[in-house]
Amino acid sequence: MEYTLNTSENFINGEENANELAEEDVDLANTFERLVAISDYDAKDESQLCFKRGENIRVLERVNDDWLWADIEGVLGYVPANHTEHPDKFEEMEKWQDEEYFESYCHMRLHLEMLGDIARTEAYRKAVAMNADFVRGKTVLDVGCGSGILSMFCAREGQAKHVYAVEASSLADHLPGVLQENNLEDQITVLKGRIEVITLPEKVDIIISEWMGTFLLFEYMIDSVIYARDHWLKAGGTMWPTYAQLFISLCTMPELYQQKVGVWKQQYGFSFSTLKPKAVEDFFSRPIIDYDLLPSNCLCDGQPLVSLDMNTLQVSELESWSCNIKFEVRKAGIVHGFGSWFDVEFHSPANNLSDIECTTKPVVLSTSPDAPKTHWKNAIFMLDEPLEVQEGDFIGVTIKVQRNENFRRHMCICFELSIAEKKGKTTHNICKEFKLWR
Repeated sequence: MEYTLNTSENFINGEENANELAEEDVDLANTFERLVAISDYDAKDESQLCFKRGENIRVLERVNDDWLWADIEGVLGYVPANHTEHPDKFEEMEKWQDEEYFESYCHMRLHLEMLGDIARTEAYRKAVAMNADFVRGKTVLDVGCGSGILSMFCAREGQAKHVYAVEASSLADHLPGVLQENNLEDQITVLKGRIEVITLPEKVDIIISEWMGTFLLFEYMIDSVIYARDHWLKAGGTMWPTYAQLFISLCTMPELYQQKVGVWKQQYGFSFSTLKPKAVEDFFSRPIIDYDLLPSNCLCDGQPLVSLDMNTLQVSELESWSCNIKFEVRKAGIVHGFGSWFDVEFHSPANNLSDIECTTKPVVLSTSPDAPKTHWKNAIFMLDEPLEVQEGDFIGVTIKVQRNENFRRHMCICFELSIAEKKGKTTHNICKEFKLWR
């Protein structure tokens, strides 16, 4: 982002006062506010200071909302306020491991995979195209724009007045060229940085984002979308996706179990059964996140774990939550674990307008066993031992999800289940915990 510094006399007075204070022979250690740099900054002229992420900044005067007159290692100068944060908040940000996370998204392999996901990309394109009359002339914010494809859909199919494409990874440096070769540079502005740090020139009518991860919530990019909604969406604005729902089902996966655990029963005429517990620990202690569930894997109908309304959802609701589910087995088989998938819906803004009768069905993007396959695939949670069930058996499951206090993009999922035969007799009680990933 470019910064313009207005060196008016108000600034000069602040500079003179700050210099006088800095030159006093007193201990000023506790006199001024202390902040931490949350990103690197290269000074645009001699009046500004250069600094690196993590450097301590002593604020001598808050000149205005945008600029600070500050001291870094005894050198005085102007510092952009949106590059700084309170030390406690900076420590919290560090827990997110932002640099590692964002830079993983600068590799073209990931974006090739996402663009090659026809179901995913077409759902977003269809949501914009079906609502082109609404998008036309509106302002749009694309949170985590990646390759810029969603922003370009809004500009081309939707004829948006303007799109702000926010991307925190270094891929943002390459996007202006993409916009130029598609003649969209006047319609889309790329802003490099975290949405929590950057400043938009205006509030927007629509927020669009592809924030979903493994088990819907992994990586918790959803936090940034909620922040964007609370700070930059106009009252009554539109969120795409609008709703999200996470599902789970009892599944049979004999091939996978045999490949990872059953195979140790015998190899080359020798028994390796002693290694079975080690194999279970190594292969099944965490979710398997790249499994393609088929309808034939499911022994019962999928049940919803959680439903999210992106218009009202709060970050605090995602810290810890649980769900009690009762499955009825619809076909006899061997339960090897649980399979999960999610649906997201893109609702027409007309659904919220009382004076318009809207018959348009929402666009749905699904990763269910019945839907076209996506790059998300399915997260599955394998039990240590397979369980035989009969048609009509009931399985009660309590699922608890706890966000990691330190590694904020990670979570722990705990399954507690009991199996009751049709006669009502409880035959098994099992509890297993999975970390995704820490």
